[in-house]
Amino acid sequence: MCGFVGMVSSSSSRLRDADNNLSSAIDQLRHRGPDSSGALRLDLEGPLGAVVGHTRLRIIGKSRGDR
Repeated sequence: MCGFVGMVSSSSSRLRDADNNLSSAIDQLRHRGPDSSGALRLDLEGPLGAVVGHTRLRIIGKSRGDR
């Protein structure tokens, strides 16, 4: 299982708050994928922006290793 969290907004203060709280949100998803995680902030056109985060659960296959 993997977990995803994110927010899209045209409010810079909301994006700043979401960016500041993103690591906490990812920690809440840790049970969904304890093997790795990441975060990204995107500054889009004009005031529009997004913050996204994810966790990843590694699946080990018999023939190819990590997937």
